[in-house]
Amino acid sequence: QMANQSKDEVELAKVPLYYDRAYQWADQAVVAIPNSVKYLNARAGAALQLKKVDVAKRDVIAALELDPTDETARGLATLMGLKID
Repeated sequence: QMANQSKDEVELAKVPLYYDRAYQWADQAVVAIPNSVKYLNARAGAALQLKKVDVAKRDVIAALELDPTDETARGLATLMGLKID
């Protein structure tokens, strides 16, 4: 099957694996440092790509509670349609 796929198609097929790894690493970071806006945002972004919307929302809300001015968290919230002040 892979012989019939283009190089781009093969690379694209790997994308979920990359997001899964990113999610796992960010999850470990959040466990180690739960009040890190940076790590919450990282896990939220990976979760969103993996269609784990509930996890992503929870992490973005937690990040915004820690720092309401964080642009990454605000951008993710907007992307997900969350109401922010």
